[in-house]
Amino acid sequence: MAIAILRLVLFIASSNSLKHKGMALHSIKGRLRNRFNIAISEVDDRINGRSPA
Repeated sequence: MAIAILRLVLFIASSNSLKHKGMALHSIKGRLRNRFNIAISEVDDRINGRSPA
């Protein structure tokens, strides 16, 4: 069994709402799970509701 960690930061420029961003992210995670049989964890990197950048 192989174990790896990958940190990926995505910027979804075409989305106008949080709902659209969530749908796009859900679609990406589903395709990755189906294609590569991997487990994906979504971890928030924000502090006090603000993005670090």
